Amino acid sequence: KTLINPNGRIELVPVGLAYVWDDHTNNDLWSSSNWTDIGSPNGAGDSAVFDNTDANLDGSTISLGRNTTIGSISFESDQGQAFTLSGGTITLDSGDVNTPALIRVMSNTAPTIASQILLQSNLNISEVDALSVLNLTGTISGPFVGITKSGFGTLGLMSADSNYTNGTTIEGGLLQVGASSSLDQYGRVLKGPAGLGVLTLASGTSIEATGGNQTLHNSVVFNGNVGVMGANTLTLQGSQGGEGKIASATTLNVADAAGALTFGSDLLLTGTENLTKTGSGTVNFNSTATNFSGNVLVNQGSVGIGTNNGFGQGSVSLANGTTLVANTNGLAVDSNISLAAGTESINSGAHNLTLTGDITGAGTLNKTG
Repeated sequence: KTLINPNGRIELVPVGLAYVWDDHTNNDLWSSSNWTDIGSPNGAGDSAVFDNTDANLDGSTISLGRNTTIGSISFESDQGQAFTLSGGTITLDSGDVNTPALIRVMSNTAPTIASQILLQSNLNISEVDALSVLNLTGTISGPFVGITKSGFGTLGLMSADSNYTNGTTIEGGLLQVGASSSLDQYGRVLKGPAGLGVLTLASGTSIEATGGNQTLHNSVVFNGNVGVMGANTLTLQGSQGGEGKIASATTLNVADAAGALTFGSDLLLTGTENLTKTGSGTVNFNSTATNFSGNVLVNQGSVGIGTNNGFGQGSVSLANGTTLVANTNGLAVDSNISLAAGTESINSGAHNLTLTGDITGAGTLNKTG
């Protein structure tokens, strides 16, 4: 089903009706009197559209007042409006078992959904504008469903209590992680901002810990070049049966000198392709169990080592100006290390570090700490 909205854009509504928010009562309530059509979106497949019709949308908080069911939400304002949907539970149900529910951010708007979200369908999130920011601060739940994000904008997953089961796939843009996950008594993921399933990062995407350092226990798949943004540390700690898979040749660009991505002690690092480190920040290899057989190529910044076999079975190549840091005391690292022409550093800090592998290459090794 299609709808031409007041901006002249086509709205696709698989099932149900489409409603455009106008708030002509000026009370910011999700009720039948605040939409351009009679009634309000409250049915499987219904669509709620927020565009430029409400001139006072920026800074407002729209209260649901009750639980509601809809198939899609479309944020279309191009006025840079930041506003919040709050209260109750939004059940996202496309009304068609073969069609995902949809949240679209079409322009430079910055909506927050603070309501709890219950997924009855898989959820596709599309952010076509690089300036768009969608924050989901409420708990996201739902069995046998997952989230796929596409487009250039930013998605913030901010709840520590989400427990949807079928994973999170980032196909484009930036994922901001605003909380840490937790484990149950058996060491399995209990809840967290990315739910219970696998977090998959496609080539060209980025991830960032916000609100401080954050820890995820989800399994993670890297499918190419991934940016690590911000000055905080994101730890991929792993869990019972958890895996950090380098599925294809991957470059991790840790852009901020204070930022870090850490492969934690419980994350089984796997893969056969090379892992390249760029950017001025740090990637820490602290996994106690690894089947990773690719090489670690350090082109910029630092890498930290926290276990004897943290680098896996491959070799480590240090480019001019890069640093290998000992993260703990008493390590005996047997990885072969090659030094490019120039000067590379080993920073042991206050720790004793033994390198038992071959050290080769034209570079000069500078020991600090």
